[in-house]
Amino acid sequence: GYGRVHEFSRDYRAAFAASPRADRLLARDAPAPVRARRPAR
Repeated sequence: GYGRVHEFSRDYRAAFAASPRADRLLARDAPAPVRARRPAR
């Protein structure tokens, strides 16, 4: 279960990496190290 959810999260981030709104949504519930991997601005 968790592996599939994690895979979906990773694909979702990759697919919407260019969207500031999606970035903000992900930043709300993503752990800090995941957020820090990309420049915030």
